Amino acid sequence: MNEKVINLRQRKKQNARDAKRRKGGENAARFGEPTCPKQAREMEEARRLTLLDQHKRDDD
Repeated sequence: MNEKVINLRQRKKQNARDAKRRKGGENAARFGEPTCPKQAREMEEARRLTLLDQHKRDDD
């Protein structure tokens, strides 16, 4: 039994810090981008959805 003894309180705090760090990285990637590329991405997504809707078949 060479298991290392851990303090659960410290481990819980470390897990919370890691989760905050991950969420911060995700938010930085999502909200931290400049306006121009963000608008270009949104316009491309709208164009892609429009093209997809135009190719739908109406089988009524």
